[in-house]
Amino acid sequence: MSRALPYYPTHLQDDVVKSLSVFVTGFGKLGWDHPDLYKALSQFGPIQSCLVHKTNNYGNCGFVFFYTQESAQAAIKGLDGKAVGNSPKDNSPVVIRV
Repeated sequence: MSRALPYYPTHLQDDVVKSLSVFVTGFGKLGWDHPDLYKALSQFGPIQSCLVHKTNNYGNCGFVFFYTQESAQAAIKGLDGKAVGNSPKDNSPVVIRV
């Protein structure tokens, strides 16, 4: 399940908060939405919030906020540069960047 968190710009300066946040891109061809991104990254640990931002020009990107630094680091190590599926349009591999 995904949920929204309150936005506090001052919290974004905190190194601990930065280490819990993961930016994900490269999954636009798969047509992922919030539940898909949540499912893909929840294998690395509990997630506080998950958001998919859909854009027309640059493809989709997502923001995932974990409860622990270990989970965030595991997601980065486990997914960065990895193929997660094939594009339904041309069957090309879809590579995630974290």
